[in-house]
Amino acid sequence: AAIVAYVCEGHHCDAPITDLNTFDKALRKSEEQFKLLMQKSPSIVEIYDLNGLQIEVNEAYEKMWGFPASTSVGIFNVLESEEVKRTGLIEYVKRAYAGESVTVPEYNFDPTGDTEARGKGRTRWLSTRIYPLKDTSGTVKNIVITHEDITDRKVAEIALKESEERFRNLMEYIPGVSIQGYRPDGTVVYWNKASEDVYGYSTGEALGKNLADLIIP
Repeated sequence: AAIVAYVCEGHHCDAPITDLNTFDKALRKSEEQFKLLMQKSPSIVEIYDLNGLQIEVNEAYEKMWGFPASTSVGIFNVLESEEVKRTGLIEYVKRAYAGESVTVPEYNFDPTGDTEARGKGRTRWLSTRIYPLKDTSGTVKNIVITHEDITDRKVAEIALKESEERFRNLMEYIPGVSIQGYRPDGTVVYWNKASEDVYGYSTGEALGKNLADLIIP
């Protein structure tokens, strides 16, 4: 049977290709464009074969983990990684191999073993999507894992939460110092232990009330 294909750019398609060599050149060009797009993508991209072996990664992946692609490509197996299993990612990976596109809840990946980071200990917070690559018959041929490195944001969120907790504890247990917090309309949003003793209202009674309802002029 003759091979017939079209080379298209945008909405324009050239004449049909019936020559095998021409078709092969067009296919290689398409693959080169895909690889270039993948390599320059700001998102971290990994491609795996049906056995779970990592077969390709992009520059963003190398930058995130701090080592060349040769460290993990052809070596790391996502289906055998203890870190992937311990983190709970393995279930999402299996769903992708079953043909499903999945979004993984934000998580902290700590590569402490013989995995991507090879024990370098570069822990990252990641937002991850995993989806299958299928042929024309719908059969899964590869899976693609993409990441957004959200470490800076998560570290800032954790630091802020810890700071707020320390401040809250400090206000709560300063002996003999009554501290309250109010919205602009006078609604109570904070009421520490000392305020309970000074004003006679428990924290549960005071929160959500208006200052005018609690303080006698």
